[in-house]
This record gives sequence, structure tokens and C-alpha cells, in this order.
Amino acid sequence: MARYDERARDALEPGDVMIRDVRSLHRGTPNLADTSRPMVVIGYSRSWYFRPEVQVQVQVQVQVPRDVFAALPARAKRLLRYGTRVEKTPRTFDERYQRFAY
Repeated sequence: MARYDERARDALEPGDVMIRDVRSLHRGTPNLADTSRPMVVIGYSRSWYFRPEVQVQVQVQVQVPRDVFAALPARAKRLLRYGTRVEKTPRTFDERYQRFAY
């Protein structure tokens, strides 16, 4: 396990972007402030890796309105093929994680 002996601490500033391999060891840090700490996570994986039948825990299910999905180009439809098609999505302004996999 020598390759895991060195640890890096990345200090990110507001507006920074981190791109990492999903297989890398990582963890979050507690938010000790009184204000929320919003974060956007975009995941992409090969079709053989991301399949509904192998998903153990999904924190946020992607919901795509049917009319929006119908208007998408073929490539976008392929990327969103596992999203649940719904009539409409609720308008959410303050989304927070409800559970963590720690």
C-alpha cells in the first residue's frame, strides 16, 4: 500500500474546481461554519460501471422532465438514459444532503 502513504490536502477556494478519478481515496471535511457550504458534483462513468442494478446507494436520483428529455440531442439522451423521466420536477432553491455514506 505504499502508493497510499503520501496524502495530499487540497485547499480549495470558492469558485475552484477539482477533477479527480472516482477511484481515488477521498473524504469530506466537516462544515464548522454557521452557513451552508454548497457544492456541485458532476459524475461521469463508463456505461458498464454505472448501471442501476449495481448502484448500492444513490444520494440524489436524477429526474428529467419528459418534454426536456424528448427535446435533447441523441448524445445527451444517452448520457441521461438512467435518469428517471417525470412529468415535471419540483423547483428547489436550497438543496442539502440528507444522508452520507460515511
